[in-house]
Amino acid sequence: MGVLSVLQPTAKAAEALGRVMDPRKVPAALGGLASSEAAQLLARENPRMAIRLIAAWLSTREAVWWGALCLTQVRKSNADIGSADALRRVVAWVAAPEAPNAEALAGDAEGLMPTALLARAVLLTRDNISPAKIE
Repeated sequence: MGVLSVLQPTAKAAEALGRVMDPRKVPAALGGLASSEAAQLLARENPRMAIRLIAAWLSTREAVWWGALCLTQVRKSNADIGSADALRRVVAWVAAPEAPNAEALAGDAEGLMPTALLARAVLLTRDNISPAKIE
């Protein structure tokens, strides 16, 4: 899996949405718009897609961080998101994306709980988004 770099709000909405959904399903009316214009339109008409669009601007590492922040908030409502220790290990990896921190997540990446999915995301991208690996 390649590194997803940060997209600017001026990037085409089709490019951004193509990161988070099937590119063939990007609404034609949005495809040619800048992402920031599309986000404003979607905020009124389809807030869920607006959130997905904005999330697509993030780099891979930022996306994992945002996922961790969201799970932390959901956990405060006593929702079962999976292992709190796994979430702490994901946060440790975001802070220091080094092999030992990624390897610590190996046992956390099984199942369909949100923390397991986030741990799996780290394991699938660990060699790509470490700043030490970027040339």
